[in-house]
Amino acid sequence: MKHQVVVRPRIRLAWFSSFALLYGGSFSVWANAQDIELPRIDIVGREEDALYKIPGTVDVINQQRMEELQPQSLQDVLKTVPGVNVRGDEGGLGSIPNIGIRGLNPSRSSKVLLLEDGAPIQPSLFISNASYYSPPVEQIGGIEVLKGASGLKYGPSNIGGVVNYLSKTPAPGFKLTGKVGNYGYRLAELEAGGKSSSNGAIGGINLIQSESNGYQGNGFKMYDILVKGGMEIAQNQWLSLKYTHYDNNINTSYVGLRPNQYSTHSRDNPAPNDRFITQRNAVDLKHAIEISPETKINTLMYWSRLSRDYWRQSIVKRTQESTVFRAC
Repeated sequence: MKHQVVVRPRIRLAWFSSFALLYGGSFSVWANAQDIELPRIDIVGREEDALYKIPGTVDVINQQRMEELQPQSLQDVLKTVPGVNVRGDEGGLGSIPNIGIRGLNPSRSSKVLLLEDGAPIQPSLFISNASYYSPPVEQIGGIEVLKGASGLKYGPSNIGGVVNYLSKTPAPGFKLTGKVGNYGYRLAELEAGGKSSSNGAIGGINLIQSESNGYQGNGFKMYDILVKGGMEIAQNQWLSLKYTHYDNNINTSYVGLRPNQYSTHSRDNPAPNDRFITQRNAVDLKHAIEISPETKINTLMYWSRLSRDYWRQSIVKRTQESTVFRAC
């Protein structure tokens, strides 16, 4: 239940960096200084009939629907989309996404291309498409899911389809949100934004800190910072910049319950010293220009770096009752 208030381990370290320049032509409706929408690359354009111009199956979840669902993670939202199967949470409330589409293996979302505002969030698309990061659901204002061959133009590793998370546009004002729940769950979120009356520039920041003890002693501590803004740099031209920093320490493991632990419904953590520590920094730079009412061009340049430390205590043996670890 959630209420909203408005050891010496063996270590394996891996880090990934990515850089790319993409062009897209799906941007449609442009806003003036009174109704600003920052440029972004969508799967579905913003015209009224955009949904019907795309070959394949498309599902769009808007911000109103997400608020109705009151999800704990983005995976909770995706469970409502037909044809999408989500494997059980590994810890951190969906921080390690396991998403499959149309029966494909959901492990680490390796058969699905995951995007945020059009930029891939998997760390190594052309070598290993496994995903170890999912943005906090509180920062996302909509989700687009595309199933079919038309997803090829959005990047590689999209055998199952494409999932595009749409981050919220900064809103003027100040908002502080708090949530508490079972198993020591706590979340504090700060949103602040502003808009210039002279040139229509907008910007904002979103700060999130959340933690939980976990239902099985497998808790997490997560920090996330999102800074986003943009302005009109010339007539019919917009430029936007987004920076995100994500830090998550999850007490999770590949080690599961032993047969006797399972039969007695044990709530003890089977690997209390195993930890999955993730840090990610990302920058997205977007430029949009409207050449004519029928011709718009989006340019997206993105960079991201993910570090992943997996601390796993060495195992001596496994019995019916428990897993025996090497002493620290």
